[in-house]
Amino acid sequence: TIPLQAAPGRRLEFSGKDSRGGIIGGRSRQGQSGKPFLPGNRAGYPGAMGTWRTLEHTADLALEARGETAADAVEALCQGLVAQVTDPAAVAPRAGVAIVGEGFDAAETLVSALGELLYQINARGWLFSAFAVDRASDRHLALVARGERRDPARHPLHREIKAATYHDLCWEETPEGWVARVLFDL
Repeated sequence: TIPLQAAPGRRLEFSGKDSRGGIIGGRSRQGQSGKPFLPGNRAGYPGAMGTWRTLEHTADLALEARGETAADAVEALCQGLVAQVTDPAAVAPRAGVAIVGEGFDAAETLVSALGELLYQINARGWLFSAFAVDRASDRHLALVARGERRDPARHPLHREIKAATYHDLCWEETPEGWVARVLFDL
């Protein structure tokens, strides 16, 4: 099979589980499985190379992340998500936790990885301050989240985020880089 990749300037939008398109394109290379992946151990632990911002939404939380590469955008999206929960500057990157998402397509893979990140935060008590994508394809996304267990005295919670959704999920490569928009249930 041919990995799904976005050509420069092509927009991939996802609505539901019948999406088409790839989470990673352009700057990826072939891995042992024949799927594209991004190089691991990038110098991204101190902070992602991408940026994020919240978007206006009536009831839930919408985040937009941008990066020069797809990995930068994913890392920035994770940073933005944690910043909605607590102050990431107060979280020491003491330990690494593997975050893995798998799915039948790029949309399900991204939402699965964000769901795993939220599980680590909400159920396991972890908070994170740095992220690095290790490998990614349209069916597999693996990253390392660096952080520590929540200490209520140092890590006040701003809000609880329940889940990432497929509603208005968008992933696009532009001439300036990659853009991701995700709506989260509060």
